Amino acid sequence: MARRKKKKQASHKFSTVTFKLGRLQKKSLDQHCKARGLTQIKLVKKAIEDYLSLPYEQPAPKMFISPNQLDLFEEALRASEAEEVYQEKSSEN
Repeated sequence: MARRKKKKQASHKFSTVTFKLGRLQKKSLDQHCKARGLTQIKLVKKAIEDYLSLPYEQPAPKMFISPNQLDLFEEALRASEAEEVYQEKSSEN
């Protein structure tokens, strides 16, 4: 009987990501890892799983931020002023 050829394993390419944590952040990370029985890498990957599962070809949606956030308050102020005018007119009649 002829020997079977071993299947060539697919090579996986990994990228290294580094970031810095403060002393208290590191302590908090360690506590969460210990409580959940996870390694630091697994905990971080689980935390960003939603972003990792997105298809890489699709660009990330841009966050919409209005140019002037204070306009929201001005619109609310205008609405309350219009309501006051309406109430004044209805009370006069």
